[in-house]
Amino acid sequence: MTELLRCDAFAVRFCFAVSSYLVTFMRMITSAQIRSNPDEYEAFLTHPDTDETIGVTEFCESVVEVLGKEAGWLFPPKLLIN
Repeated sequence: MTELLRCDAFAVRFCFAVSSYLVTFMRMITSAQIRSNPDEYEAFLTHPDTDETIGVTEFCESVVEVLGKEAGWLFPPKLLIN
């Protein structure tokens, strides 16, 4: 029984590490995509705390690439306005 518990504890730590790695990887890919096509995204980028429009570089550095911070909306709220 103790072997099973040790294995489960290892699996949980391993899954958390892999999950953290994948989140970091996807954040870097997202940042690269936004930075490589700034004209497509700039009109929709706002600071999550102040709701002010910010530039691509500032958005990527302060929102996308920051680890340990929730990404926020799954889609920009400005896209909902008709």
